[in-house]
Amino acid sequence: MLRQRVNEFEVVLDIIPQGPLLIVEGEQEPPPTVSLSEDVAFDEGVAEVLERLRQRPQVEKEEVGDIDARFVRTRRNCDAEPFVPGSSLKGILRQRAEQLARTMGRGCCDPFAESSDVADQREVSCSARIEQRRRVLAAEDQNLPEPEVYRLACPVCRLFGCLALASRLQVTDAYLVSGSYQISTRDGVGIDRRRGGAREGAKFRHEVLETGRFRTRLRIRNFELWQLGLLAYLLDDLIEGRIRLGHGTHRGLGKIGAEVREVTLTYFGARTLHAQPDRVEVLGIGRLAAETGLSNAEAYGFASEDGVLIEGVSGERDGLRYHWRFQPAQQEQLWAGVAPLWQEFASAEPEED
Repeated sequence: MLRQRVNEFEVVLDIIPQGPLLIVEGEQEPPPTVSLSEDVAFDEGVAEVLERLRQRPQVEKEEVGDIDARFVRTRRNCDAEPFVPGSSLKGILRQRAEQLARTMGRGCCDPFAESSDVADQREVSCSARIEQRRRVLAAEDQNLPEPEVYRLACPVCRLFGCLALASRLQVTDAYLVSGSYQISTRDGVGIDRRRGGAREGAKFRHEVLETGRFRTRLRIRNFELWQLGLLAYLLDDLIEGRIRLGHGTHRGLGKIGAEVREVTLTYFGARTLHAQPDRVEVLGIGRLAAETGLSNAEAYGFASEDGVLIEGVSGERDGLRYHWRFQPAQQEQLWAGVAPLWQEFASAEPEED
């Protein structure tokens, strides 16, 4: 049922560096290629390839004027320009969401923890727990139902996804709003741990982005209202500069701010019940599933929260879609209405399966 679109929420967001920002460009050097000599046995050929790789010329460190770490760029508008990868933004948002979930009581999994690695089984990654459950059912010639996958996932994985569950949240790459930006070069030096001074030959240089404005889109489909409440917390932390991005955050890099440009709510289908000219009731998938009688919806365990009524927001119909765009005053109403729902969900004890 999660493959059927019911509701969608989109935030257009500007990311604004408030200090030097460094997102490192990936390695561009192609891997070495070595061809085997003709009429050579397989084991001898392997030894020959390994020996050639050992003897290949090593790339020496270039002169002082070269850059050790370059800011990531993409080809756009016929030019190479800096951008902020959506994966980087989503990564720091997920990290903060995990901190909030653990701080507010409900907790969440550790995406990299296997069952044998941790004492507290609640810390086991959702991917590992779901895969274990899948193997148990497979031994009984049964399949793991999709609703059970959603119920087994922790709150953060329900929004950001895991190996067993598709993400509800999409974050696009953030591109420059205009062509205006500034990149500068900073020098650094390694510290000798014994003398406490600069270590000879340990100098390095990296590029940092000083100014610019980058626009991204955060889109959640088939959301529950508590997920919008979690998003409200994340956006507040971004806007207030509490989240740092990129490399070198322990050295003072990566401070960013954010500005919300647009907020849009979309319902799919003939939703005349909610197509009011000057108001909208923001409903999660739990309420919408109950009202429309979507099959198998109860098995997912969606929260059946009350809707949040927002006054003074205009809507329009676009084919089978209804869109409502929120002005700043209505955005404040919305965040104030959904934030307590995340507080309630995060502080409640998880249901036992």
